[in-house]
Amino acid sequence: MPPTTRQTSRRLYQPLDRNGREIRLIEILPTYANQTIQCKLHTVTLTPGTYYVCISYVWGDPSITEEIVVNGVRKSVTVNLATALRHLKKHWVEIERESNPDADPSKFRLWADALSINQDDPLERGHQVGLMASIYSSADMVLAWLSSDDRDVTLGFNVLDRVLVASSVQPYMSDERRIGHIIWELSFLFLDFWGIRKEYGGQPQPDEPLIPLQQIWKLGFWSRVWIQQEIILARRVYYISPSHRMSHNQFLLANKWVHRFPSLYKAGTDWSKEAFTQWQRKVYKEFLPSQRGVMNLLKAKGLFGRISEGLSISDRMKLHFSADLQATDDLDYVYGLLAISKVPIEPDYTRSIREVYIELVQILESMVSSERSSTQDLYSLLTRHAVGIRQLHGLPTWAPVFSASDKRQDINLPPSGYWSQHYNSLLPVVTSEGSLWIKVIRVQTVDTVFREPGDPDFVYKGLSSFIHDFPRIYEKTRGGDKYINGESILQVLCRTFLLKSVCQYNVDRFFNALIASGQGRPEDFDRKLRSTYGSELNTIIHEWDSAAEHLLGSTFFTTKDGYIGLVREEVLPGDVVCNLAHDIPFIILRPEDGHYLFVDNCFVADLKRAELGTLCGSEGLNFEEVEIR
Repeated sequence: MPPTTRQTSRRLYQPLDRNGREIRLIEILPTYANQTIQCKLHTVTLTPGTYYVCISYVWGDPSITEEIVVNGVRKSVTVNLATALRHLKKHWVEIERESNPDADPSKFRLWADALSINQDDPLERGHQVGLMASIYSSADMVLAWLSSDDRDVTLGFNVLDRVLVASSVQPYMSDERRIGHIIWELSFLFLDFWGIRKEYGGQPQPDEPLIPLQQIWKLGFWSRVWIQQEIILARRVYYISPSHRMSHNQFLLANKWVHRFPSLYKAGTDWSKEAFTQWQRKVYKEFLPSQRGVMNLLKAKGLFGRISEGLSISDRMKLHFSADLQATDDLDYVYGLLAISKVPIEPDYTRSIREVYIELVQILESMVSSERSSTQDLYSLLTRHAVGIRQLHGLPTWAPVFSASDKRQDINLPPSGYWSQHYNSLLPVVTSEGSLWIKVIRVQTVDTVFREPGDPDFVYKGLSSFIHDFPRIYEKTRGGDKYINGESILQVLCRTFLLKSVCQYNVDRFFNALIASGQGRPEDFDRKLRSTYGSELNTIIHEWDSAAEHLLGSTFFTTKDGYIGLVREEVLPGDVVCNLAHDIPFIILRPEDGHYLFVDNCFVADLKRAELGTLCGSEGLNFEEVEIR
């Protein structure tokens, strides 16, 4: 019977001194091309003179493994790590010999978490995680292993190399000529910039330069929690695959030019302004969103590398609440960023998710208690990330969650735009084991709930009938055909669909969208709608396409005073719409046995500064401290 993982660990690892700064470094022994990888582990004390290199990588599928030999013991590791071990030393030698032709290959030592840490010992894992800041910031360089398959990155690296060449110009050029030259050279990136896509019905083609770039941008590497601090803390970084390599500065520069190009090109084209806007919007929608993870990490390295010691509390908080990050262990959403956030939590993998997440909020609350602006940021982050009434992992409704599968669906809500004279200072968030005390103003109570927008096809199939029926229902229940502010119910509904909080909306645009989507016939509406120009119709269709994205899964509600609102989570009659602070969207709380449960953020049409101020003055509404569980 083969040995178990724990039996292998007992044979392979001797306990580290957890009172000191001991780590294990890997020596990769010489082998032939197809031989099993042979390694030795060396236990050393981490000092300023300790020389080694770190790898930053995604572990890969734990069910797809390869056997290597470490200290004479056979050990299974993921194929991604095994492939990296075959190539890292070669890359290191080539990098070193660029500045020192006599670099000695035997000097190479590597730190890799899967081998350098006994993963079966939770106490050792916690101890080594506590040393991560020192381990990665003290390494001579970090080799960022993007993929074991060159096919994922070869064409993308070639495009980035071409971008670097295209963006390099002679120093004697004026700024205007320089930008013009770069625009001309980089236009190869976008085939429909030249109208080439028209031959293919406007669809992206496999050989377009942005397609292989997207392959790099979409790699799982960029979204892993641990990788954020590994790259940010590194002195030097090289992004590599088996056959390719690029320095961090080159990689950053090339990606910045790709990102900037659509906004740089503003003149010198035969396109109309509307046509150019359509092209620009298409690029930002089709391609550049997939670059977000890459750009966020590259920018963060620049930011934290310059001001890590003077980082604001607000920036440190936002690290832990970053969007789109992923971790295998839910505790790593906290532990995996401690080295850069400096939040004083001791990593301990024997603790529960509930314990660690609540402690994170308690520590953040104590950190921001003296800073009004940071307190407001904490309010905002908690309302966006709170687990809500699902209460996963045994968490109270106000506690945050971080994985994409756990988080509530987020609508990009406009701020409530309200600041009360009654609210002279933000009440610090006060937490205990299961309760959060916070200062709110209860402004409205949910009366009626409408489920229709939750349907995936609502905008393109159900919207016409809903927009027909809702004003009748509203008029019957409210006793009038006008909204609170005097607008027609149809106008307010359109603004609610589009999350427009302040401006009046021309409903002609809505009817044009209905006609374009096939829900209505032009003869059903006023003849003047038929005179809309094509470019304007494209803009109208775009705004309703955007509405379709945030309406998916949403629910309409009305309040007892007649306000119309939109929310994602399951809202019930009797739930309370509350305001927390200036520039934070309204929230919905559910009363329950003398306390409240957090439900969701919400949008309420026209319940903003003026209206809320009037309510405060006329109805005596004041901020009060409430308990949320």
